[in-house]
Amino acid sequence: MKQGVKSIFIISLLMNVLITIPALILLMYSSGIQYHLYQNILAPKLGRPEIAFIGDSITRDGGIWAFKIGEYNFNTWNFGHGGLTTRQLRLYGKRVANLRPKVAFVMAGINDEDKSLAGAHLSFGYYVEILDKLQEFGVEPIIQLTLYREEEQFVEFVETLNNKLREYAAEHNLSVIDLNPLLCPSQSLLPKYSRDGTHLTKAAYKIWSKEIRKTLNNKNL
Repeated sequence: MKQGVKSIFIISLLMNVLITIPALILLMYSSGIQYHLYQNILAPKLGRPEIAFIGDSITRDGGIWAFKIGEYNFNTWNFGHGGLTTRQLRLYGKRVANLRPKVAFVMAGINDEDKSLAGAHLSFGYYVEILDKLQEFGVEPIIQLTLYREEEQFVEFVETLNNKLREYAAEHNLSVIDLNPLLCPSQSLLPKYSRDGTHLTKAAYKIWSKEIRKTLNNKNL
């Protein structure tokens, strides 16, 4: 009887080891698992959102922004989601506003369907709804201008939207991060910073993170 119990214990131990070791390896090397663990498990239990990010897949792919900007805690939350338009992101703006972080970095626009001149004005209206909702709840929005894509076909859309965002920022005394001179100096995302013409490389995120850190330092955050 004792021998049987001992055998079951050994088998159970081996099974746990066989399951745990691969899980730890995945945790170490899988950015997706790391993001899920930080954003959905640890941050809600151990932190509160003081710095928030709102955006589409370009923001989402930043993963754990906390580590990128030197905030080694659970108070930096990423609300980026792939494929979202400015119209759809209004819901995320409301969600973040209700959580009342100190600041919220916002980037959107490149997924919007109507990339005409009229579409740029429509996108700006949706964008402003996000910014106004954040300010209504005491959250300081930080505008991150829309990035050009590689060989951008809708330059007028991006340029018009960004110009209107600059004007809004000046009127409301808001900070602006413009990555285009660094990543898209000729109104086209440089190939060395692009994985597929739209999404960014690690080198691009490193540059972006430095600009975010500068902004936070200027605000003593």
